[in-house]
Amino acid sequence: GLTDLEERGLFRHTITLRLEQLESRENDLLLEIGEVQAYVEDLQELAVGPVGVQVEHQIERDPVMLMLTQRRVLLEAELAGRLSKFGENHRSVLQTQQLINAIKEKRQIRKVEIAEQTRQANLKNAQSRLTVWTKRLEQLTKMREETAAKKRDLDLARVQYNKRLSIRDERKHMLDSVKQQLEKLKIMHDDPETPKIQFVGYAPVPLVASFPKWKIFFS
Repeated sequence: GLTDLEERGLFRHTITLRLEQLESRENDLLLEIGEVQAYVEDLQELAVGPVGVQVEHQIERDPVMLMLTQRRVLLEAELAGRLSKFGENHRSVLQTQQLINAIKEKRQIRKVEIAEQTRQANLKNAQSRLTVWTKRLEQLTKMREETAAKKRDLDLARVQYNKRLSIRDERKHMLDSVKQQLEKLKIMHDDPETPKIQFVGYAPVPLVASFPKWKIFFS
């Protein structure tokens, strides 16, 4: 039957295959969850640490930062021209320098905002990802436990099935043995050279005792 084929490796029961698949997926998900947990911990440290390279790139691509950079470059060019023309104490030079300083301050404030937003967004995304995978792991664990229970039932049924097969084989062996004995007796009966013993009836009751009469003398 299918049980024999499975034991010989010629057939895999669907429950067995399903259990193996769930165990494999569960192990893979456990590894992924471990990686995300480590990533979340790294992001938590980065959230209070210095701005990283990835955040720096995000800052440089920000439209507001690009606009402020362009404005600062233009003002610095104007400042250079006015310095050479009026000197550093001229009112226009001082005003231009104040504008440049104000832009630098705005850039610094914007840089802090972007860094915080980016790091918090990355942390939130990683935490959400971890939550989703943790729930998925719970579902997989439940499915694996249910399938494992079915596998145990299958194994128990296989044991009972093999036990019934063993009993059947024993009875078949006994029946074959009896048949062989009957065949031998039939052959002996049909063989003309085999002495025959026939039942002709019960022996008749004797008319007289077959043993002599003993006389006993007492002195």
